[in-house]
Amino acid sequence: MSLPTSATIPLYVFPYQNGYKIGIEVSLDGGATTHMFEFDTGGTGFWSAYDPAWWGTPATDGTITASATYTSGWTYSATVVPESISFEAALPDGSPILLNVGTANVAAILTAEKVNNGNTEVANATWQHHVSAGVAPLEDWFWGDFGMGLGVGQTGSTAAQDLFAIIPQLPGSLSNGFIIDIGPYPGTAAVPTQAGYLQQGSLQVGLSQQDIDSFPIQIHMAGTNTTLTFPNSGQPTYSEVLANGTLSIIAGGTTIANGDTSIITGGTTFVTATGIVFDTGAPTTVVHTGTAISLADLGGLTQGSTFSLMQNGTSFLSFTVGDQNGLNQVSIGTTSAIATLAPGGYVNTGLEPFFQGRVMYDVRDGILGFDPACFAAGTRIATPDGEVPVETLAIGDHVLTVSGAARPIRWLGRRRVDCRRHPDPTAIRPIRISPDAFGAGRPHRPVLLSPDHALFLEGALIPVKYLVEGWIVTQLDVAEIEYFHLELDSHDVVLAEGLPAETYLDTGDRIGFLNGGAVALHPVFGRSGMVWEAGGYAPLVIEGPTLARVRTLLRQYGRLAGRPAYG
Repeated sequence: MSLPTSATIPLYVFPYQNGYKIGIEVSLDGGATTHMFEFDTGGTGFWSAYDPAWWGTPATDGTITASATYTSGWTYSATVVPESISFEAALPDGSPILLNVGTANVAAILTAEKVNNGNTEVANATWQHHVSAGVAPLEDWFWGDFGMGLGVGQTGSTAAQDLFAIIPQLPGSLSNGFIIDIGPYPGTAAVPTQAGYLQQGSLQVGLSQQDIDSFPIQIHMAGTNTTLTFPNSGQPTYSEVLANGTLSIIAGGTTIANGDTSIITGGTTFVTATGIVFDTGAPTTVVHTGTAISLADLGGLTQGSTFSLMQNGTSFLSFTVGDQNGLNQVSIGTTSAIATLAPGGYVNTGLEPFFQGRVMYDVRDGILGFDPACFAAGTRIATPDGEVPVETLAIGDHVLTVSGAARPIRWLGRRRVDCRRHPDPTAIRPIRISPDAFGAGRPHRPVLLSPDHALFLEGALIPVKYLVEGWIVTQLDVAEIEYFHLELDSHDVVLAEGLPAETYLDTGDRIGFLNGGAVALHPVFGRSGMVWEAGGYAPLVIEGPTLARVRTLLRQYGRLAGRPAYG
């Protein structure tokens, strides 16, 4: 059987204190048994509890000792041994496959202890007791740390040149990159499954050019090392500080109306260059101080502040600071051992960007991709209390309409669609609207909408598919997409990232959503003319002079942004 060009490994979202942890199942005995490990893009190398019952190589065969200390307080001492590693995965057509990484180094944890409030608790006896009893010893769910960082070696480890992330060591084209999709922010209403996890996501291994091009936001990785490469595959390694960019914090200020949008005047803006670590093992975003970032600078980092990370003017993570771990919470830390790589300070993003949409690691080309979805985790909807991510909204919450009125939500819909299996993919693939496409702040960030989702422009509602021109408004060729919608007591227009977009109008497509009753196998979020005439907020326009004016407006803003003209 020839090697596939891509495959998908399940990921799992578990509750952890006030936040979340991500898990991945791995086999160390050729697929005979699997165990759940923490999926940690901030750690380098695979550290696993040791039990000879499900290991192929005895820990005593190791000739290299290793140790590592994590911010959670755990310290591991281990021996590094070569081990066969396998994953249960699925091919693009859904058929199962067992992926094997030949032989790769794994740190077999022999002793484990944890530091709490400065006191060392000798936990090795408890750790080993759990392992022997078949109970996950780490955070109730995990058997160790599946380090996915693209750097070489754990900081401070004596095995610094011997422990590498496993996924970039997969055979063939499976090693050139991967896509992490953990799904939307679970929220307080999420109910754990019998296995303990809240929801299932995916890790796509192997990237096609089409996959890479489907990500609307792309930035460059830092610290490319083409000399010290990943074993087995030869893919380049990178710095633990995976990207360089700019941190922007806007605190305070006054919000004033500006037509259909709002702007912030006054307040305090803090901008600095920073290193960036992308870490699924950290529950929330942490700003680590340094010579360029001091505690005094971060004094305005309070709830309601706007927190943004960007590279060369492209924003790839932006949210209003709040108190929800893994969604909009930011804490302040100090510099650590990696300060030598980022002396000016650095930001550990934690899980925030991963709950905002898919994240791509193009290892071969050194590119990070971000794909915030329409009304998905992180997409901000205007409310009386400011812009909040759509996944935090619940029935009964109030949102601000384009008229300025606050109206309660009566229903919320969501649906993940497999575009590859849809009989008419163009009817369902998302359409991306670039920032400022219809004027300053309209939208603030890239927005993705389903093709029939209408924008309120020039007094009319225009389905966004009639505005596609291939540059500012484009349709993306993605494998799958998750759509969200919200319904008020009557059809209206809300602001999504500052862009006036319609609420849900029941035109007979409610079955397209998971919580809309019987679920349509291949949904198309379309229109019914009779229902629209009776209950639509504004005239629905798909041709004529109004559409022509809007397309002219779009062309004008495109030229101002330096984009080529069309049509």
